[in-house]
Amino acid sequence: MLFIYIILLPFITAAAAQKLVFAQTLWRHGARTPTGTYPSDPYQESFWGVPWGELTKTTLRSADTPRCIQSAMANMASFYSNSPTYPQNTNGWPSAWTPIPVHSRPKSEDRELEPGVSCPRANQLANSREQQPSFQNFLASNWQLFATINANAGKTYEPTMETLFEIIGSLTGFGLPEDTELLKLRGGFMLKAFIDNIKDVISNSTTTKYYVFSGHDTIMRQLLYCLGVKNSVVGLGIPYYASMIVNELWMMNGQYYVKFLFSANADSELKDFTSLIPTCKSDLCPLNTLLTYVQRYLPADATKVCSCVFVPRNEIST
Repeated sequence: MLFIYIILLPFITAAAAQKLVFAQTLWRHGARTPTGTYPSDPYQESFWGVPWGELTKTTLRSADTPRCIQSAMANMASFYSNSPTYPQNTNGWPSAWTPIPVHSRPKSEDRELEPGVSCPRANQLANSREQQPSFQNFLASNWQLFATINANAGKTYEPTMETLFEIIGSLTGFGLPEDTELLKLRGGFMLKAFIDNIKDVISNSTTTKYYVFSGHDTIMRQLLYCLGVKNSVVGLGIPYYASMIVNELWMMNGQYYVKFLFSANADSELKDFTSLIPTCKSDLCPLNTLLTYVQRYLPADATKVCSCVFVPRNEIST
């Protein structure tokens, strides 16, 4: 798979008069150093040579305007032009790279790319799931494992769904049914961004042909959950570094269709998973069919849906 997803528009297949109208991707960032470790780990931050969770030692900050960000990226392109930090002897790596503006929001405001951020209701629902008997029974049956971790880590970890994910890996389910509201609050904002981009293209309110989101494995998981395909596409694990979800908007015979593809890593080909989405029966899914299915996961007013709901104390664990 090429790291850069190249789109040639318009692309028309004569056989079925299909026209690719728009495409958007969500990818996970490339391989990074660990985001941290326990105090007794002999491989601390100094071992890796760069800060926790980073790719290089450079910090780049810019005013949030296209001209400033583009200028900063152009400077960095020159700054690293003779550096071993970019791939060496890699076929297809652009020799005359054109810097593109990168827009960002503060993490506390970015509900699209940071699942559940600044959303008290999402935290409330997650905490409620942790109190369910199935999860508490799991903790009780594995107490010796957690005791061993805390005895050797140099730090005490409270076993929650989040810490279990960090320590052990992707533990999902615990026999609990899907929480549609929680998925809406953690993955729905990203899904809504995809849908809004499609609607903007159809209504001619944008001239954008390709929209890119650069995020984390966390938001990729949530988006795949909202599409009903997470385990079918990724399995019980998490999306790997440089994995990518591609969404394409097609027109055929005056009607709009969507296609979804996934690449597992920087070296994998894109694989079509459109037909795995519930109610989508083929590799081209009618847009209205998709919209009907995902409507349950699309949040309306962020302030309202993220506000905590009062739950009587005697109902918290029911």
